[in-house]
Amino acid sequence: MDITYEKTWCDYLTPCPHGRDYMVGDFDCVKSCGWCAGHIIEEPEKEYKPGDYHRYTDITKGQITCKYGEI
Repeated sequence: MDITYEKTWCDYLTPCPHGRDYMVGDFDCVKSCGWCAGHIIEEPEKEYKPGDYHRYTDITKGQITCKYGEI
């Protein structure tokens, strides 16, 4: 199953839909969860001018492949 997630510069905003204590796409989800297939596709990072603080608040999307419940 592919799960789409949202993140900012420093926070992942989508909780795990399977009740795990992870945010989808974060380090724990990708590296610690045994169900994550590890495929992460993120929108291209935007280029910001020096002093442009939108880099900290803009939301980008990504996607992981989760094998939860598949045997």
